[in-house]
Amino acid sequence: MEKPSPQVETEVDAFPYGFFGFYAQDGSVQRPPPRIVVSADLNSDFGRGVLLGVADYASHQERWRLVSDRLNPDYFAYLMRTGVDGIIVQAADPLLIRRALKTGVPVVNFSTRIAPTEIPFPTVGPDNRAAGRLAAQHLVDLHQPRLAFIGIPRHYYSRERRAGVATVARDAGIPLLEPPETRVPGRVSTQEEGRRMIRRFLSRLPLPCGVVTCNDAVGCDTVEAASALGLRVPDDIAVVGMDDNATECFSVWPNLTSIQLPTRAIGREAARILHRLLRGGRAPRAPIWMGGGELVARASSNHIALSDPWVARALRHMRDHHTRALSVPEIARVAGISRRALEQRFSQLLNSSPARELRKLRLSHARHLLRTTSLGMDLVAERSGFSSARQMSETFREQTGSTPSSQRQMANP
Repeated sequence: MEKPSPQVETEVDAFPYGFFGFYAQDGSVQRPPPRIVVSADLNSDFGRGVLLGVADYASHQERWRLVSDRLNPDYFAYLMRTGVDGIIVQAADPLLIRRALKTGVPVVNFSTRIAPTEIPFPTVGPDNRAAGRLAAQHLVDLHQPRLAFIGIPRHYYSRERRAGVATVARDAGIPLLEPPETRVPGRVSTQEEGRRMIRRFLSRLPLPCGVVTCNDAVGCDTVEAASALGLRVPDDIAVVGMDDNATECFSVWPNLTSIQLPTRAIGREAARILHRLLRGGRAPRAPIWMGGGELVARASSNHIALSDPWVARALRHMRDHHTRALSVPEIARVAGISRRALEQRFSQLLNSSPARELRKLRLSHARHLLRTTSLGMDLVAERSGFSSARQMSETFREQTGSTPSSQRQMANP
């Protein structure tokens, strides 16, 4: 029987989760635990994160043997011949869908490149509309006077993210601009055509502008095109990508701001559904969306687009120093204006106050730590600029109606 090389088998099968012995304590032979294939692109943070989420479930909830085919069709075929019990697949193209369907075993999909209505098995993924809203709201909060979206309309996730951006632009009463080529699926068919399209679009874009891209690869192309055109990022064009793929976000300068998707939560939920199917349960009737993720702010959007220099300096100082003890008098002193005058300008320009904006920054930072780390409440409060965990908890209740604990539970359902 054909077998992969020992190197491939060791590299793929020796995954450090979900492997258990096949023998009971009395020495009797037991049925081997289910063998589950995770068919994912492990070159991306998204695929690796989902795999780790599946592994979390396998190690705490169910005795599974996990194998990843790394989207290698030859190894996938070998695995099918040697027997698998279920598949969790990143079904990003019709070939992958047909391949998984032919196996006859329970399958769960976690890709949103193809619309879930076109996929014949359950789908779990990020809430792409929510991710689009999060990216756009970040730029609106930086007072960008207009937004732009650069997407790949043939991909379902891109259309959904664009819809989220459009909602924020409409609610803020600002225009949403798009390259005319992206309004018709299939007009841009190669990466080089896409890059030329981005350069043409940016060369005609009114400035300043906040640009949301459908993924990090397009975001990197946008930053590089802006640089080639002599545009300043983020002063002229602030750019936000999606997926938070480190190999792409840090491949350009300024480093790319992005949306970190809830990949581990997606993996855990996909595994939970597969477990139900393996036990004869029913598949969910509708796709399951696990939230829009978290914004990871970097230098590509690090600019406050305000004509008032005093308010801009104040906001910039708050953004850079909100995690330490910071008072309104200090903020006014750095801005170069009296406290009373600064508060009046905040009220007139932002319908807010320096103290309120400072609380918003600290809440956002605390929310990120609560959802992405296991730090205790005292440390989260200290690292977010609150004087105590009690003050942080009171601020959460007053401003959001929720508690720090509930924010942590959102990331670990």
